[in-house]
Amino acid sequence: MLNMSTASYLFKTYSQLINEGAELKKNKFLLNNKTYVPLYEGKMIYLYNHHFGSWPIQGERPNTIVTPSLQDLQDIDNCIMPWYWVSQDEVENRLIKTDKDGNIIWEWKHKWLIVFRDVTSSITERTFILSPIPDACGVGNSATLLFVERGTMPGALLLGMMSSLVFDYTTRQKIGGSHASISFVKQFPVLTPEQISSSGYEQDIVERVARLCWFNHDLDGWMEELREECPKEYDLPEEPVIWDEEQRAVWQAELDAIFAHLYGLTTEDLRYILDPEDVCGKGCINETFRVLKERELRELGEYRTKRLVMEAWDKFGFDR
Repeated sequence: MLNMSTASYLFKTYSQLINEGAELKKNKFLLNNKTYVPLYEGKMIYLYNHHFGSWPIQGERPNTIVTPSLQDLQDIDNCIMPWYWVSQDEVENRLIKTDKDGNIIWEWKHKWLIVFRDVTSSITERTFILSPIPDACGVGNSATLLFVERGTMPGALLLGMMSSLVFDYTTRQKIGGSHASISFVKQFPVLTPEQISSSGYEQDIVERVARLCWFNHDLDGWMEELREECPKEYDLPEEPVIWDEEQRAVWQAELDAIFAHLYGLTTEDLRYILDPEDVCGKGCINETFRVLKERELRELGEYRTKRLVMEAWDKFGFDR
């Protein structure tokens, strides 16, 4: 949406806005009847998490971003703070296209956006990182926009698929440098909404994605549209789902298992993607999610993702 080099003249920091007399309401500023909204950067998101990073409002811009505390994540009214703000008019101008006569030829009408990180690597914990964010936000070039024009429910299916371990494994075979450029993304193997809906697992996916993404009032617009598009029998939450790390890990593992099945993996395929040593034996030199495995062993005392995904695989009966 906004190149952070060529469009930097449009950005204002917290100090600049305060010095100009702007009034802060949550994480938006009002100055001279103009609204300034947060500018999202790639490092501010993670899988199913539009509140992954928040910047300090005082001092110099640090080299690393601060991850909100568990208490902040569990506060459904909490707001993360960006380093830069941009006029809402500038954002809206970039969500509409007109012809030379001023006629609208394209317009983004949803109350949400989906963005993915540009800076990445095939040897980190996860390679392809995306998340929904509120529509009333600017987006810097370290995060790329995905316009899911089929609707909010297909967007939820896409979020679940692109956040799954099996999809992440395929991205690692494509991305060779440090950027998830559009040329790479166009090569990713994406299931169509029709393939997912015909599988019988559409409801399972949407219900879990809804609970993972909607933990904060920031995404009320996204949830409102999702509820309007989904069949009435879908069990969608009525209020933002309070952040629970253990429960979120289970929901995410169940999505990983479902998408591994939809992509046609066997039990051995899935075991290999989770941990090549399980299939090739101790000392296997192949790597898939080594960084994830080592972090969980260090912090949790077990490779939790592997256990939960295989439990979900058995629960759904995919091993049969």
